[in-house]
Order: sequence, then C-alpha cells, then structure tokens
Amino acid sequence: MRNISAVIIAKNEEANLARCLNSIRWADEIILVDSGSTDRTKEIAAVFNAKIFDIKWKGFGHAKGFALSKAT
Repeated sequence: MRNISAVIIAKNEEANLARCLNSIRWADEIILVDSGSTDRTKEIAAVFNAKIFDIKWKGFGHAKGFALSKAT
C-alpha cells in the first residue's frame, strides 16, 4: 500500500485554505510550506493536522523542492 502526501505552498491563504485542505482530507499526510503568512494560514492548516514548515521565499522552485523533501 502506498501513502499519498499532499504538498501545498502558501502565503496569506486564509480565504482559500480550508476549502483546499478539506478537498484533500483523504491524503495520508498534508505538508504546508508557508513563506511568511501574516494571516491565519498556519492556524487553519493546524486544524487539518498539516505538517507546517516555514521558509524564506527564494522562488517557487526552491519552495517546491523543500516541500517535496518533507513528504514521506
């Protein structure tokens, strides 16, 4: 059996994040990479038991690679 990880890169997505995370509840794990949110993004992700990581923004490619490295 395979595990499925969902990875999300976000910044200040409180308006959309709950709907997004609700649609992927079936994933075995949710990885949220946050690049400096000042809203409730991380608080909302925590409600969905996402694994939350903070990064300094160095571009999408860097963020994607970092997120993928955290997925099991």
